[in-house]
Amino acid sequence: MVKYVCIVGPTAGGKTQAAAAVAQRFSVPVVVADARKVYREMNVGVNKPPQNSGVLYYGIDLVSVNERFSAGKFADYVQGLEAQWSQYPFVVLAGGTGMYVKAVTEGLDDLPDVPEEIRRGVRQAAREGGWASLLPEIERLDPEWYAKLEKRNPARVIRAAELVRTLNGPVSARWGGDRRRPPVLTLGLFPPRHELHRLIETRTKKMFSEGLWDEAATLYPLRNPELPAFRTIGYAECFDFWDGKHPDRASAENAVVVHTRQYAKRQCTWWNKGEFHRFETFDETAASQLIEKFIECA
Repeated sequence: MVKYVCIVGPTAGGKTQAAAAVAQRFSVPVVVADARKVYREMNVGVNKPPQNSGVLYYGIDLVSVNERFSAGKFADYVQGLEAQWSQYPFVVLAGGTGMYVKAVTEGLDDLPDVPEEIRRGVRQAAREGGWASLLPEIERLDPEWYAKLEKRNPARVIRAAELVRTLNGPVSARWGGDRRRPPVLTLGLFPPRHELHRLIETRTKKMFSEGLWDEAATLYPLRNPELPAFRTIGYAECFDFWDGKHPDRASAENAVVVHTRQYAKRQCTWWNKGEFHRFETFDETAASQLIEKFIECA
């Protein structure tokens, strides 16, 4: 079974640079576990790693923005590649999408596909009554999941509502699917909050200076709010500006900073549940020593 070194943490925290450093140090590939880097048409706004860097990347440009993708599909994609990686001492799995990392390293619960009509109904209810209006239904149909649910996370609430409606009952009964659990070493990058906020602001300015407005303009005619790609932070705020929801471009760009900070906070909440080696700044020497020990022992 493939050994994985996972590099996780909040957006803008340095995962891409750390993964590249580890990959170059040990001559191994990187699997990018990011739910937005899978889209071919999105580049500047999702901070894809540079091409021709000498690092072999997987998990990028897998589907078009008009397609749906999931953690389960990502796990299937990675498992389909594992036979090619026998020559490597390990593979780097780097990204901030916790469910993608979980799907590869642990497997997923036995959850059903959500029919499109149920998905549309839940989204319409969220638009009309607010996503919090879905909470009573989730509590009624699955009190166990409701007790554990991140109730301030709209994406989690909407997903829970879709699943309880699909099953017309508790989702928690379907927990506990196949657990792969390959050998894993996880390194977390968690800059102090003030530093992370600075990094987010710097990266946001860089994305707009490198052409995010132009890239978003090519996607604006294709936008479909029902598809996850078009709710991506950075692009969504540009779309809102063209829809008249921001008075000027500066306001839209500031909204990107605010929403990215909020997303980073949710990521930290997710990863704070785990136990692993944490760095406030990436220490390549310390990380290399941990990885070398991992290779010897795993």
